Amino acid sequence: FWLKPNSLRWRVRAHSRKPCVCGAAACRASAMSNSDGLLAAPLRCGLLALAAVAACLTMRLERYGEEDVGGARSLGPDPPRLGRLAEYCHPPVDSGTEGHPPLAALELRAVVLTVRHGDRSAIHSIPGSLPPKGGGFSCSPEDLDAVWRDLPARYRVISTATLAPIERPFRPQLREGSTSECAPGQLTARGFRQHLALGTHLHEAYKEFLAGLERSGGRLYVRSTDYPRTIGSAAALLTSLLPPSLWPARIDIEVNEDEAAEIMHGVGTKSSSKAAGDGAAERVIEGSCRVSVRRSAAQFDAWKRPKEYARLRTLFGEAAVGRAVTDFADAMFAATCHRLPLPCGAGGCADHQLAEALAHRADEYYCARFAGAEGGAVATQLSFYPFLHEVLGLLQEAAPAGSVPSLAVFSGHNTVIAPLLSALGVYWGRLCRWPPYASRISFELYRSPQVGVDGSAQHFMRVLFNGEALVGMRGCGAGELCPLEDFAQGVASLLGGASDLAAACAA
Repeated sequence: FWLKPNSLRWRVRAHSRKPCVCGAAACRASAMSNSDGLLAAPLRCGLLALAAVAACLTMRLERYGEEDVGGARSLGPDPPRLGRLAEYCHPPVDSGTEGHPPLAALELRAVVLTVRHGDRSAIHSIPGSLPPKGGGFSCSPEDLDAVWRDLPARYRVISTATLAPIERPFRPQLREGSTSECAPGQLTARGFRQHLALGTHLHEAYKEFLAGLERSGGRLYVRSTDYPRTIGSAAALLTSLLPPSLWPARIDIEVNEDEAAEIMHGVGTKSSSKAAGDGAAERVIEGSCRVSVRRSAAQFDAWKRPKEYARLRTLFGEAAVGRAVTDFADAMFAATCHRLPLPCGAGGCADHQLAEALAHRADEYYCARFAGAEGGAVATQLSFYPFLHEVLGLLQEAAPAGSVPSLAVFSGHNTVIAPLLSALGVYWGRLCRWPPYASRISFELYRSPQVGVDGSAQHFMRVLFNGEALVGMRGCGAGELCPLEDFAQGVASLLGGASDLAAACAA
């Protein structure tokens, strides 16, 4: 059963993508090795597909039990096995098919990585909740102290507006008066290790491409939103992705000091957690695209509070009922990942059943917000057209003959990953949820050795989410590879036929 965002009803789909990939591979292997057994092929294919599905499910379950990623880089103790909550805490940072297109003769010309920050302390505290027993989230460096200390020598934060160096912390910020407890929304040592592990995986996946990047005078561009957790995540990723042996020069991380102008947040309705405070720090910002803002408001008005709010009122009192379901899920997610007690109020403590239910409700809320039929989908298309257009431009610059290869890294939030998936046209089914920590979208540009009818080289796009190739993207067909021109037309279609963004936002 899948939640289809354009109807917000449960519907039945005939297949699940991941098992079907395994099953299809088994069928192809069967056909190639037994081309003469035509009558038995359907039965053999079916049996092999079922076996492959079982194997895929077994491997997926086994992965959630692993404690180490990349050998010695332990991500810390596993959280309890709580289904959706455990999946959120265990991002697939050590696996994926990046750098392995279905056709071996293709040349990788450009990569654009858009990542969510790693594990963090909770942003929200629940009104009416009691102080946590045993303290809050630890921002102790553990064994990373030397690594954190060396980050300013390897990375420099610069302003988007002036390109001049600006002061920004790489270390997580602490609560006032504490020597180890995190302030709200801070990258933890566990989150830093998640991006070290992701960088190690991507380093192996793109080894040949990365080796030639500096040698051929290629371009490296890095931008982060203006938060310590995203700046630190970018530094962690690059530390293992591009070690000094591959990129000797100091690496600049660009930051837009004007948060409202950072298009990674979109140009419609967006949230900011920049304000200091006790966790109730998020505020809503209305961007420049008025149509997107109106559509977002309509989608929000259509949202119905789930039944779990009755239980929340009993636990935390009337003040808690005015908070968004994602505020509660944030507190539950973060506590679960760190084996901290779930929040308690005067009426008792949240239990794991309630936490799991709220996690699913938060997924539904994200589906509606970014892909809902009551306005969420259209709002997202307009809001994230500028950022997706920027990504497309970076890829197109690496396409002409004589151009240099290019690597770009954008470090952001779940509210960057989820709407990007929606803008690409794939945010539905099992992808339509709150993206886990350290989630990534990888845009790959390949050059084909074959030329087109006009004699020019052919270029293809391949886009992956958390290591799995996306199919059926906007403007593209059902295969992994999408002609660059078709992908560009898909991006243009986000404007709904308008001549430009200004016209689309004024409609």
